[in-house]
Amino acid sequence: MSGAWAWAALGTGLFLLAVVVGAVADLLDLTGTPAPAPLSGRRVTATVVVGASCDAPGADERVRFTLDGSEREARFDGCGHVEGEPVEIALPADLSGEIVVSAAQTVRGEVVVGKGLGALLLVVSAAAGAAFVFLLRRA
Repeated sequence: MSGAWAWAALGTGLFLLAVVVGAVADLLDLTGTPAPAPLSGRRVTATVVVGASCDAPGADERVRFTLDGSEREARFDGCGHVEGEPVEIALPADLSGEIVVSAAQTVRGEVVVGKGLGALLLVVSAAAGAAFVFLLRRA
């Protein structure tokens, strides 16, 4: 019977260790994606000039927007929009050279649901690993 308790303690210990490692990694922001280019914090509404289908990998669109009274054009990191469709974009801090913009709703920091979901999936995978230890013991 002491062998069963040892395996139970090992499984529980590994689970708790994985939870602690996951929490530390989440606090240090190691579970997220790399930070994008710095944003100016400005959001504007742009109009799609050239749309692109989403069936081709790396499809980009062109958008036109007005900034400080002058009209600008940029590469839009998105697909599936039709010509003339308005989209809300987030502007990068550096507006020199070719400008690449993203949809304002997809910019890092705009949606925090993914971070919590990543931490939850990490804990669930730790629980699955602990359950696997119990299955190995019974086999």
